[in-house]
Amino acid sequence: MDILKRDEGVSIIESLVSIVILGLIVAMGVMVMSGLFSHPRALLKGEACQLASSEIDYSLKHNPLIDTSYTNSTGNLLVKRRVTEIDSLTRIEVKVTYKGTGEEVATLAVYDYR
Repeated sequence: MDILKRDEGVSIIESLVSIVILGLIVAMGVMVMSGLFSHPRALLKGEACQLASSEIDYSLKHNPLIDTSYTNSTGNLLVKRRVTEIDSLTRIEVKVTYKGTGEEVATLAVYDYR
């Protein structure tokens, strides 16, 4: 047992514990990354929110009264803007959907008093 109590070098137990810890970290990392790659739409959520926010900002700045739709630069997200006027209140709603399935990724709505 004197071998385990030496101060010089690393013992076998310490080496095994560090290998197990490293293995657990790698295994968790692989599980997280495989989850992201199996659901690529999760990666598009940030881009969808940014597109919807910039469309709302544009609509508030330029006061367009027409509905519009377009796709993002890669063509996998569809952005739809719908403008509804009720008296002096304008509702601007932007929906971002995944173009492949039509599944809604993000929605933003704003009411503007003009």
